[in-house]
Amino acid sequence: MLTGAKRVAAIVAIVVLLAIVILYPVGRTYYQTIRDEQRTQAQVDAVQAYNDAISAENDSLNTDEGVEAEARAEYGWVEKGDQSALVTNAGDNGSGSKLPAQPDLESIKAPQTWYYSLLDAVFFVSE
Repeated sequence: MLTGAKRVAAIVAIVVLLAIVILYPVGRTYYQTIRDEQRTQAQVDAVQAYNDAISAENDSLNTDEGVEAEARAEYGWVEKGDQSALVTNAGDNGSGSKLPAQPDLESIKAPQTWYYSLLDAVFFVSE
C-alpha cells in the first residue's frame, strides 16, 4: 500500500497526466489556428503592400507629368526639340514596370521566433 505522501503524489501525477492527455489536442488545435492566422496576416500584409504600390503608380499616371514620364520611358517619346538616345543593356529587367513583383503567397511564412520553433516541435506543426 501507498503511504499518505506517496498516495497524494500518485493522485497528482494521474491528474496531471489526464489533464495533458485531454488538453493536448485542444492546445494543438489552438496553436495551429494561431500560426495559420499569423501566416494569413503576413499574406494580407504582402498583398496590401502590392496594392499600395499599384495605387501609387496609378495615381502618378493620372497626372500629366506621370503620363508624359511613362510615354518617355515606355515608348521613347520625345518632345519637339528634344533628342533621344537608346541605351541598351543598362541593367533593366525588360519589364518596363516600376511595380514590385506580385507576391507569391505560398512562399510567405508565418513570423518565426525562438519559442515558435519550440512550440512547433511540441505540437508537431509545420508550414
